[in-house]
Amino acid sequence: MPPLLRHKHNLSQNKAAEKLGMKNVYSYQRLEKRGNPNLKTLMRISEVFSEFRPEKPF
Repeated sequence: MPPLLRHKHNLSQNKAAEKLGMKNVYSYQRLEKRGNPNLKTLMRISEVFSEFRPEKPF
């Protein structure tokens, strides 16, 4: 997930991780850095950040 989305909502990495239901900030940092989330994580991101819409994979 691009950090710009987090910045747009004025969230720290800790707050973004908390909103996404992640156990710790390190999981969120890996998501920002590597950006290879599973489908469940993509759906959670789209629930928390309504402007984020993953493209149809098929």
